[in-house]
Parts: sequence; C-alpha cells; structure tokens
Amino acid sequence: MSTPKGTAWQHLRALCFDAIPIGSRVYYTYALPLHEWRRRGSFLVSKCDKKIIVIEAASLEVGSTLLADAEYLLDHAAEQRATVRRCVTDSIWHSPAWASVTSYYWAFFCAMALTRLTGRSTWFLDKPAITELKILAGAVTQPGAGALLLSVGPYVSGTNRELTLRPSRSQLHDALWHCLDRLVADVFANADQQANPLEFRLWWCLHEANLRLGADWPSKLRNLVNYVPGRGYREVIRDSNIDVAQYLRRRSPLTLDGVISDFEDEVVKVKVGAPFADSIHVLCRMMALLGISLGTLVEELHFELIERGSSDRRWLNNRRRFLQLNCPGTGQHTAWPVNTAV
Repeated sequence: MSTPKGTAWQHLRALCFDAIPIGSRVYYTYALPLHEWRRRGSFLVSKCDKKIIVIEAASLEVGSTLLADAEYLLDHAAEQRATVRRCVTDSIWHSPAWASVTSYYWAFFCAMALTRLTGRSTWFLDKPAITELKILAGAVTQPGAGALLLSVGPYVSGTNRELTLRPSRSQLHDALWHCLDRLVADVFANADQQANPLEFRLWWCLHEANLRLGADWPSKLRNLVNYVPGRGYREVIRDSNIDVAQYLRRRSPLTLDGVISDFEDEVVKVKVGAPFADSIHVLCRMMALLGISLGTLVEELHFELIERGSSDRRWLNNRRRFLQLNCPGTGQHTAWPVNTAV
C-alpha cells in the first residue's frame, strides 16, 4: 500500500526532485556518500567562517551524493525494520524495551534518509574535516565541530549550485529531529484536508506529535527507555508497561489507514507538558507508528525518484529481496508491516 498522495505529497516530491535533479545517479558498484565525497568529490569551498560554510558543486554531483547517502540509510532502516518484526512475530521472548529502542532507530534512519532526499538534513563533521574545508576556502575561521545543518541552496550557474553548512548547536540526533520538524511543518502547511483527508491526517499526526512533545521527543524517549534505570527493561520484575510488540501483533496485518488511525489515537492521549515517564507506554507505541509512517513515506519517495531518473535499480532490488526474506507480508511480493509491494 502506497502513501496517500495529495498536495502535501506533491510539495514533498518537488523538494526531492529539486535537491536530486534528473541525471543524478548512484551505481550499485560505485557510490560516493557525503563522507567520501568530501574527500574525493569535485567542489569549491567559496566561504568559511564561524557561522557558515558554503560549497559550490555541480548540481548532479550534489544530487548523486545525497542519493548515495539515502541508499545506505535505507539499508540501515531495513535491518532495524526486520529486527522489530522479529520482536513482533517470534514465539520466543524479546525485550519490549529493546523493541522500542529498535523502533527508534528505524524511525531515525528513515528520517535521515528523508531529509537527505529533500536536501534539508544534518551532517556530522569532526574538527579535522572542518579544518580541511577551511583550508580549501583560504579562510582563517571555521565553525565548531559537530552536527551541522545541511541545505541545498540556489544555483550559481547553469550547472552548479551551493551547499551550505551551518552549526546546529545540538547533538546529531536532536539536530536531525529538529530538521525533520521543519520539513514536516513545511509539508503539512501544503496539505489539503478536503482534497485528501487521509494524507492530511498522516501529516497532522507527525506535526501534532512535535507540537505536543517537542521536535526532539523521539530522542528523549529513547534516552528515557534505554539509559534511565527503572524506566525500561522491567520484564524481570514482571512490569509490562512497554507493550510495543504485543500492540503491533494485535493489529497485524496492518493497513496504512489503520496505522494513521492508531497514530491519531495515541497522539491525542498525550498531555502537553506532562512528564515523559507518565506516558511511556503511549510514547513507545507512537515511536513504532512513527517508524512505520516515515518508512512508508521515504520508501515511496525514493521509488519515485529512481523511476523518474532511470537510475541503477540493483540497490533497490537487493533491498526488496532482503525485505521479502526478513519482513514477509501477508500477500505475495509484499513486506511487513503494511503489506507494501516490494
């Protein structure tokens, strides 16, 4: 089942096709993700100071490196998805807390891939990497190391465009969720409730969760469950407050309509300003639904991008084979959890 496609989808596609224009290619046997492109790509660093780094490069090269990153990140997401499914479908015991943490990483890698595909993302650079860019610019100052906000900027010629990097002043995970929040707000502003109610409800869930909990709520929940003693990992004392696996098992096979309805139900339970620990079971369910929702969106967007650009499909095909093997759906050639065609 594909994501609902109305005015919000058209806006999202427009962002993607601008950041990754026709002609951008990633070959299965040769890919230059961002960290490799910085060392081996062709670009000019036109500005570097404490607040910004500006890189100029061919638009097709920028698009290709963002697509390469997205391909790798979708592989990451596929393995997390398969691990969550194992927790849901296995007859043997799996930790409910770890299922929730794995759902977080499923959502995280999907979010990272989605922001790469739309040219509004984050990029972690250490001090030596930033210093190298400063030297290439012939500058005397540079931003601090850490998570930088990456934006695909305007064209400076018929073929070249800018890529800007600005300090996020946040850890990488928090920076990503804030970056995704801005993207969600932008897309939601273009959603038309009358034209496509299901699409509107999907983006409402993503937007409203951030309004009620803060953009970085997934990071806060992951930290609470995984690192605060006594909040997660309570199966030994028979406290089953976190029920992600059972929750998804009861609802399988899922439909996208059902996922959106469940997401709405859980979001409206959240009270603004309430301590996370008071709603940990609701938030863990929301985390799983966030992973499913973001996964559906980014996989569909990536597929349209590959179809439009006639790019190398071997990476996509290998990922589909992996999902068919490790996330089989209830129908032929479908994948768990929402029977998406693969």
